[in-house]
Amino acid sequence: MIYTGITGAIKVGEEASAKAMKHMSGFDLEISAELIEALSLGDEWRNRVPGIKDWNATLDGSASFDSDTEQETILDAIYDGAIVTLGFYLNPTTYFEGPAYIETCSVSVTADGKADISFSAQGAGALTKTVPAVPTPLPGA
Repeated sequence: MIYTGITGAIKVGEEASAKAMKHMSGFDLEISAELIEALSLGDEWRNRVPGIKDWNATLDGSASFDSDTEQETILDAIYDGAIVTLGFYLNPTTYFEGPAYIETCSVSVTADGKADISFSAQGAGALTKTVPAVPTPLPGA
């Protein structure tokens, strides 16, 4: 399945109680695994094995600091040094979710009056993925 931004969302909070961030236009999510060299005397080729995994994200949109909004929750997390749970949705049933610290908040205002915002988040634990199972076709179908 090809995903589009039309079905995407960024949510704050854990699964059932998560709330979608309003006025957000996109996110970049990076998942990585450290590769550790596993060398032995006499080896002629490098060998690597997966090590610790990590993730980080950037969230972009239009600034909206109304009280009780998810943007305000994210900004408060910077001031409080609190962990927030972020969900990155490709569609309602396919998403990544994990705890993160908010590292930066950038606000940019232009002459035409538009205020944009960008948050960067660093993973503070495992990033889980939820992907619906593909139904098994019926025999003879």
